[in-house]
Amino acid sequence: MKSFRRLGLASLVAAAMVLPATASAQTSSPSDAVDLMKSGIALAREGKLPEAREKLRAAFAAKRSYDVAANLGFVEAELGAWKDAATHLDYAARLFPPSAEPEIGTRIHDYLTDVRTHVAALQIDADADASVSVDGERIGRTPLEAPLFLEPGAHVLLLQKDGFEDLSENVEAKAGTSTARQLRMVKREGPTGVEPTERPLWPALVIGGVGVAGLGVGIAGFVLRAGARSDADSLHDSLTTSGKACASPCPIDDKLGDANTFLGLGIAGVSVAGAATIGTVIYLLLPNEPAETSSAVRIVPVLGDSFGLSVKGTF
Repeated sequence: MKSFRRLGLASLVAAAMVLPATASAQTSSPSDAVDLMKSGIALAREGKLPEAREKLRAAFAAKRSYDVAANLGFVEAELGAWKDAATHLDYAARLFPPSAEPEIGTRIHDYLTDVRTHVAALQIDADADASVSVDGERIGRTPLEAPLFLEPGAHVLLLQKDGFEDLSENVEAKAGTSTARQLRMVKREGPTGVEPTERPLWPALVIGGVGVAGLGVGIAGFVLRAGARSDADSLHDSLTTSGKACASPCPIDDKLGDANTFLGLGIAGVSVAGAATIGTVIYLLLPNEPAETSSAVRIVPVLGDSFGLSVKGTF
């Protein structure tokens, strides 16, 4: 098996020398990826595999292409880094372009088949956009594009997502196996932020008290207006019966003026009562806010052409 891998490595290295010029053409710094890859290939030919791996890892960071991944996977396999070799060779196999030489694709698949006998493949079906970690190493977010390749032995799989309970799974990996797991996370119960506080009742009592006072003023205004109007009607009837003219200043005009004043007072009082009632209902029906949200209420009288209350604030 060792001689097979050595032969495969030499073949791929020789073939890959003609690939970077096209495969890396789309990167923002193609020369860096190409130079690093060529340096890695040269080191691999000299048998300096650890140094070759570092160069190829840097090339893959600069340009995630199938040719760099394949060469890196071959070198990692020669070093016995099975998990990383499987990950990179699988990447190369999935991204292998139809326009490339079929012989190179065959070599990648054959090499990947050999490497997968040393690792376990785990396919995860989990909630979308969950962070995936294995043994404390962050892998990525769901859905994962490829299976997780694990060294034989015990591992801890961790899924994390905002608003959900962390999901931890113990995985016993066996070399040469391929399994799938369906994992469903549970929504976190209870408060997810600052706990809401009970809204104080004193603003409602204040607004309600203003409303009661306004209603009292309104009723009084209408009653006094009725009395003044009645007095004006009585004076008018008396003068009409006696046939006398109303002396200046005429008391009837004074009574009618008082009636209009009391009418305006009554309307203003009822308007204040209505506004206060609406403000109280809105305050009591609004949902509670988090603790750090302060509540403040300002009751501003509206004077001028109209009468009423303006209730402002944050609740």
